[in-house]
Amino acid sequence: MTHRPDFAPVSKTESSLLRFGAGYFMLNGVIYGVIVATVLVAYALGSLPFAPTLSTVVNILVPIAMAVGLFWTGMLLSRRSRLGGWLALAFTIMPFAFAAFTPYRPDTFTVVLAVLGVIALALVWRDLN
Repeated sequence: MTHRPDFAPVSKTESSLLRFGAGYFMLNGVIYGVIVATVLVAYALGSLPFAPTLSTVVNILVPIAMAVGLFWTGMLLSRRSRLGGWLALAFTIMPFAFAAFTPYRPDTFTVVLAVLGVIALALVWRDLN
C-alpha cells in the first residue's frame, strides 16, 4: 500500500484545492442560475421577444441544466465524491465537445482554464472516494 500525503493531518478535511474546486463549480452554478432567472424575467416582462420555437426552448433548458449540473458537481466535490470528479472533468472539457460539432472555437483563455482544470483534477483525484 502506498503512502499518500495527508494535506490536513489535524482536521482531516479535504485539500484546499478540492475545496476551491468545489466552490468554483458551485459559484458557476449560481451564476448560471442568476442568468437564467434574468432571462426568464425579461421574457415575462416582455423585454425580450419570446417565440415558442425549439431553439428558444433549448436556449432556456440548456442553461438550466448547466446551472443544476455545475452546482451539483460542486456539492459532490465538496463531499469528496468520485462522481463529482467525473462531472467536473466533463464540464471542463465541454467547450471542446461543442467545438467539434459547432462552428464555435474556444479561445486561448478557455483552453488555458481547461488545462488548469484537468491538472487540478489530477492533483486531487486521490482525495476523491
